[in-house]
Amino acid sequence: MVDKEEQYDSDFDSYVKLGAVKLGPMVSGTWRNDPRRLGIKLSRYKVVAKILKDQERVLELGCGDGWASKLVCREVKEFHASDFDIRWKEFVTESLGAEPNFCGFYVFNPLKGTINSRFNAIFALDVLEHIAPVQEEDFLRSSIKLLEPDGVAIFGMPSIESQKYASEASKQGHVNCQSGEDFKVNLKRFFNQVMLFSFNDETLHTGFYPMAHYLLAVCFGPKL
Repeated sequence: MVDKEEQYDSDFDSYVKLGAVKLGPMVSGTWRNDPRRLGIKLSRYKVVAKILKDQERVLELGCGDGWASKLVCREVKEFHASDFDIRWKEFVTESLGAEPNFCGFYVFNPLKGTINSRFNAIFALDVLEHIAPVQEEDFLRSSIKLLEPDGVAIFGMPSIESQKYASEASKQGHVNCQSGEDFKVNLKRFFNQVMLFSFNDETLHTGFYPMAHYLLAVCFGPKL
């Protein structure tokens, strides 16, 4: 007789039936190189999922391989993914395709076009720091045109203060990290209300911005 814990039978059954979960390129790289970052990434998406829970139509800008997006997808009524890099489409579709709330993937760059649809919420994590400062206004103006008048937007980026501790790999492409105060001022040009929070690792808090590793802004009232 083999001892076993029967509560895990369903996990084994689904593994035999469906196989192992396939990680996308971004998440695979994180797991191989610095698995701690995976927990940090998922914590940010969990916060977004809680804030946007039950929103009707939600668009993610810069979704990458979409693996973490599942947390938000399951909390909203319609989830739409987008990225300018068409290579992510295969992985996003594989990761989210079985989710009933997933509505598709847009190949989309706010600097080069628009989407002929409007959303109740948009969010972009780890995107704005890759947008050159001279292009930030165009990116944000194009992004908020996707929102309904009463829509909400969430933007997250590493703080400028965090960059002296960041690895060379994580800093790659970071051309627009900002201080908390600058981040809020810049977003206030496009939204009537901006609520700014701090992240350190997996912890969201209201602490001193210069000591924050990551900044998360929740924005209301787009100035369309």
